[in-house]
Amino acid sequence: MANATETKERTTEACKLLAMKIPPAQIKIELASRYKITIRQAGNIVKKAHDLLYESLTRKEIKNIFLTAIECGMEDRLNAQEAGNHSAQVFLHYNNTRT
Repeated sequence: MANATETKERTTEACKLLAMKIPPAQIKIELASRYKITIRQAGNIVKKAHDLLYESLTRKEIKNIFLTAIECGMEDRLNAQEAGNHSAQVFLHYNNTRT
């Protein structure tokens, strides 16, 4: 079992990887391999890191992230429309209008 220092180090590493937009599944594999822990243990670390990152955001930052994601989706939809990719356009429209 990891001590407090090791847990903090692993959680910090997971936070850094999440911030770099590395998929959580890939982070779990990386942590499990690097620290010789199980995937489940690594998953718990990733969840803790995710919670820490979320808690560190202000309401305004969360709004900005959300709006950026919406704008990117709208831009992708317009690009698909311009390229004549009807399937992608419908998919992106559907995903942008779901609540």
